[in-house]
Amino acid sequence: MVKLRELATAALALLDMVNTGIKNNIISRAKELKPQVVSLANKFIEINTMLSKAIDIISSKYGDSEGDAVIRIEPWITISVIGDRFIVTRHKPLAVAITFVRPESKVSVLTKTTGIEISPESITLKKLGMAITVNPKNPDDIYSKVNEIKYLLREISYIVDLTTAAIEKRLGGA
Repeated sequence: MVKLRELATAALALLDMVNTGIKNNIISRAKELKPQVVSLANKFIEINTMLSKAIDIISSKYGDSEGDAVIRIEPWITISVIGDRFIVTRHKPLAVAITFVRPESKVSVLTKTTGIEISPESITLKKLGMAITVNPKNPDDIYSKVNEIKYLLREISYIVDLTTAAIEKRLGGA
């Protein structure tokens, strides 16, 4: 059986790898790139860092949980370990799921209407019927989609911040 700690370690490695790629390819070249590109790259790093912090706190508290387990932290926050994935669900005030799927190497934060999926080579942003995929390590790709990314990131970054802050507060990490 897979332990939550193994899955959390893989998720943290993925988020760290994406952050390192963004820093090496965009932040290190900030002076020569457009300010919008650098700003959005920093926002991606911020989201990844918030998710990393929450996953690390969950792993340190509940890392010994094995496969096919559901842990109720509070009446409205649960952690499920199912096969090669874990799902952290916050039910109030808005239903939000933070998921890591090891075979696909993907971390996602999803609500009913919005979401972000982070994989090694791309970040997909979704809201209602709109979805865009961007390579966060490629400044030209970010610049070509700057308006769409800014629009989608407004709500997504708010949801990630709200959810990760609640997890940190409830689990004593803040």
